[in-house]
Amino acid sequence: MNPIQSEPPHHTTVRLSNDLETIAFARMVIRHSLPPLEEELESLFFGAFTEIVTNAIQEHTRRAIDTDVEVVISNGRHPLIEVVDSGAGFDADAPTSADDRLGLGLLITRSVVPGMSIESGPSGTRVSLPYPAAES
Repeated sequence: MNPIQSEPPHHTTVRLSNDLETIAFARMVIRHSLPPLEEELESLFFGAFTEIVTNAIQEHTRRAIDTDVEVVISNGRHPLIEVVDSGAGFDADAPTSADDRLGLGLLITRSVVPGMSIESGPSGTRVSLPYPAAES
């Protein structure tokens, strides 16, 4: 029997209406739910997070989807932020060009958040962003 027991992860879900103003609220909840990051890393991570959430909210707005975009914060040994939308999905592995704004944002986000993963299909997209403090 292992004398060291880890707590199961705690999940917090933030539902964002289709309004870009709600992103600041999600960022505040993440900052209060997870360990602080050093200034430069925080700026990069939250910039990437903002890109992903903005894409999700804009997809809902374009398609007149009434459901909320969800941000799931998992606070465990390996903290994780997931952004879930109900959009039409896209090919996350498609090549990107300088003219492809969505693809370019994802390319930048992947370089800033190693381990980012995307599951996308006709009923929506889930983007998983490993939280950098997980490395400590």
